[in-house]
Amino acid sequence: MAIGAVAIDSNSGISIKSFREIRQAIAKAFMEVFGAGINLDPSAPDGMLVDLLAYMYTELAQAIQTVGANIDVSTATGAFLDMLASIAGLTRNEGESDESLRERIEQATFEGLATPNGMLTYLRENITASVSLKENCEDVETEGIPPHHFAIYVPSSFSTDMIDQTDKDWISILEDATRENSVESYIAQKIWNCKPAGIKGTGDSFGIARDAAGFLHKVCFQFIKGIAYKVKVSITQYDEEALPTDYAEKIQQLISDWASNEFTSGKDIIPQRMCVPIYSGITGVDAITVQVAQVYSENWSSSRIPVSDDTTVTIAAEDVSVTLEG
Repeated sequence: MAIGAVAIDSNSGISIKSFREIRQAIAKAFMEVFGAGINLDPSAPDGMLVDLLAYMYTELAQAIQTVGANIDVSTATGAFLDMLASIAGLTRNEGESDESLRERIEQATFEGLATPNGMLTYLRENITASVSLKENCEDVETEGIPPHHFAIYVPSSFSTDMIDQTDKDWISILEDATRENSVESYIAQKIWNCKPAGIKGTGDSFGIARDAAGFLHKVCFQFIKGIAYKVKVSITQYDEEALPTDYAEKIQQLISDWASNEFTSGKDIIPQRMCVPIYSGITGVDAITVQVAQVYSENWSSSRIPVSDDTTVTIAAEDVSVTLEG
């Protein structure tokens, strides 16, 4: 008895019939089997059976439609959306809305959790945005990384204060008498959660991770030192737009926030790139000049500054000075 309550199409997806359409299909099938004279009035016994079957098919069709909707990031909600987030290496923040989590999933760079992009997405989401990664797929050591190893670089400024205290991995570490309650253990666990099977990390630091079967593993990574830089920004006003009265504070914060995402290990400083967050963040700015120097130094420069692989650049908002010219 083909009812066709659910239709699955590769282009349009899942569609279902209404209760009325399903009842009509069942009634037609009954008449084909028992003859056109069968009494299918809702008050008759056979009619009641048709109604019962129609309700069953309708509920089943609606359940299938709901499942289908919840394997699509754009329509999934609640626990279904949480499962899609976990596939992308993300977890819902405490109190986070479906809309916010959906946006983070759609923006994630994800090609499988154990790929470089997948690992970076997961680690930057769960540790800090300044985490960086390098891999050596060669049979010989390359850039200090052993053959067929990866290196995870974490800013040395990362501390327990920066860990979400409701994170399930951190709670597990706190309750685990066999592991030290340390930043190293937390980082190690996050790396273990997303690393490729059989491939090791390298670095001078390490922590202890626990696998799903309960076994402990030493996971190596590299803490990188952060070198603090200060910035001098000089702007002129664009008369056709309004410059905010708090332009200086806004520019300070814009550059600091931009730097926290821009500077991974070994990434050079190109001062003029700091114009990008300024132009995109506030109105009323015409020309911009930028100079940088290490904190406690007066060797200001507007040229590219090389940064070594074991170093990352940090820029605090209070280390950004802003001058309005003209």
